[in-house]
Amino acid sequence: MTLLYYLCLLAVVLISFTFLYIRYLEYKANRKHTLIKSFFESYAITLEYHMKKAFDIIYKERILIYSIEATRLDQSQFNVVSRDFITLTLKLLGPNLSEEFEFLYGNKETLYFVIAEYFNSRYEQDEIYKTSTSDLMSKDVEEPKTWKIS
Repeated sequence: MTLLYYLCLLAVVLISFTFLYIRYLEYKANRKHTLIKSFFESYAITLEYHMKKAFDIIYKERILIYSIEATRLDQSQFNVVSRDFITLTLKLLGPNLSEEFEFLYGNKETLYFVIAEYFNSRYEQDEIYKTSTSDLMSKDVEEPKTWKIS
């Protein structure tokens, strides 16, 4: 009889602890979701800061020489540089922030897409490339000197 009593007591305790643990996990997930939602602007500023830093590094190491020469990266080079940019941004964010941004955007692919789109837009707005190209164009457009035949 006492064995049955202790087994029932053990079952009640296990069910209670399981219920409390499930409630704790729900609270933790809800708390994280609420915190991220309430501080979205801070997260966006943080992500943009790290992406700017990563773009500056990638730009100086990989893209600047092409911009000065007024050329663009070919598609395979662009893909490699884009992947390197995503990797560098995630390294700068660190594992905890990367995990929070994955949670914020829903999955890794969406986070990578957002980072890659930032890179694409900054790459397209390259001022050095635009200046170099316009300088080349102005040199090409100059009128040739006419020869006077006397």
